[in-house]
Amino acid sequence: MTTLAQRGPLSPQLVPSELPGAEKRVPLRALLLSGAALAVAAWGALSSPAFLAAYDSLSWLLALTPAFLLAYYRGWRGAVRAMAAGALSLLLAELVAEHLLGIVVDWHFLFLVALAILAIGLGLGVLSELLQRERAWTLVLAHSDPLTGLPNRRFLDFLLVKEFAAAKRGRPVSVILFDVDGFKAYNVRYGHRIGDEALQQIAAVLNKNTRRMNLSGRYGGEEFLSILGGEPGEGATIFAERVRKAIAELVLSVGSSVTVSAGVASYDPSMQDPGNLVDAADTALRRAKSLGGNQCFLQPAPVPMEA
Repeated sequence: MTTLAQRGPLSPQLVPSELPGAEKRVPLRALLLSGAALAVAAWGALSSPAFLAAYDSLSWLLALTPAFLLAYYRGWRGAVRAMAAGALSLLLAELVAEHLLGIVVDWHFLFLVALAILAIGLGLGVLSELLQRERAWTLVLAHSDPLTGLPNRRFLDFLLVKEFAAAKRGRPVSVILFDVDGFKAYNVRYGHRIGDEALQQIAAVLNKNTRRMNLSGRYGGEEFLSILGGEPGEGATIFAERVRKAIAELVLSVGSSVTVSAGVASYDPSMQDPGNLVDAADTALRRAKSLGGNQCFLQPAPVPMEA
């Protein structure tokens, strides 16, 4: 079985922090639990002759609670911040206990407790960071096409919803639907391995030409979709034409070449959802195919009906 890493590199368009589900906000209850744990530890250090006074040094093990919680949500950075907050709380509470309340503090034992908290906190940070990286890699794989390494349809649909919402607020957005001309016949003639090679090289062209603020991915089969936020139809057509020419110049290992047709569509206020925008691009694509293929066609904006 061919793995994703063997088939080609992942697209630089897939940034783990921008993928759906990447953001993990620290819930309020975690912050409240962290604060409560530090408060109990501080109370134990300042209470005399209360119950926790005899165990005030051990009570500071509660300072590990913020480290556990914040490391889970923020990885290494969360563990470091939690340890800093715990160490500062410990120092301030013990200074108040010794100098203002006259409580005898066992600084030697407290130093050992602080070292234990530091060691456990550092271990939590390292483990959490490794888990966070594995999670980020899993997110990338979940939103990648296994053959080309480009964003898959799941991520394209996610971004399309966001861009469509921005377009309704006045920001232009255009989409381009690319389709390989005669791809089924190409597969029959040369085999699926050469067909896969063609798709991978087309993906490389799209990766090279797509700017960081835009996105190009594999929409399904031999179709690719580019989402150009902030770009009107004319600019999108220029992009599509540049990609079309670059693909036409590709030469595969068998000495053959491939061409693509492209349908371009821009947001119009009459569109109700992102599917309407893709449908308009698909209509333009079919028009480009009917004209002979290997060309781009911009779908005209609908003419408003007269009252």
